[in-house]
Amino acid sequence: MIITSAASDQMKHQLEKAKRKGRVPEDAKIAMRVQILQEDGKPKFSMGIEYDDFIQETDDIIVLNGIRVIVDKESGKLLEESTLDFYNDERGVGFGVDRIGPKEEIPEGM
Repeated sequence: MIITSAASDQMKHQLEKAKRKGRVPEDAKIAMRVQILQEDGKPKFSMGIEYDDFIQETDDIIVLNGIRVIVDKESGKLLEESTLDFYNDERGVGFGVDRIGPKEEIPEGM
């Protein structure tokens, strides 16, 4: 997985904001969780802030652009060739990935 500088800058901003608001202890080791969920039988991208307490045996922790990213092994397989980006344009504001699944298995336009 690749994380764009826009996405890593926004992740850092959100993590610092959570600390300032007291939602996260100042000394806590936190990371962004990136995962693929199933919704109506279709894969759906999801991410959120997680504390170290929530790291499971089935998770991998990787550091990309200075951000600790938690990815469960199943999601990791689907995100292996993906690029995570942050956008603020006609689509709205948020994080997104360019594809879910191995490149050869993704239909054009996904």
